[in-house]
Amino acid sequence: MKVYLGTMLIVMGLAISSASAEQKQFTANEALAGYSKDLASVKLYLKGMDEALSWANALLHNKKRPYLYCEPKNVTITVDQSVDIMRRFVANRPEAGEWPVGMTFLIAMEQALPCS
Repeated sequence: MKVYLGTMLIVMGLAISSASAEQKQFTANEALAGYSKDLASVKLYLKGMDEALSWANALLHNKKRPYLYCEPKNVTITVDQSVDIMRRFVANRPEAGEWPVGMTFLIAMEQALPCS
């Protein structure tokens, strides 16, 4: 099962990276603007990133490796809250608004929800 899941994640990553090489990546500012305008495609994109990071943390847990970020115990961070974390991160580091949204999202989550 572990090998299958790992292989599946690698294949998905390759498919996504080859697709993104053909498309312009969203910047964090573009994603935040689309989210504010309630654009369904942007909301779905950010929800997917949020879920992907949660799955990545679950995989790291199973491998007994450090998490990317740590949610408080007995609390589930919603997509709206994750986006708000990214929004505050970009407000404090305006240059991060021009970074690819995935990178900005991950760094914002790591800084807002560090593992101790």
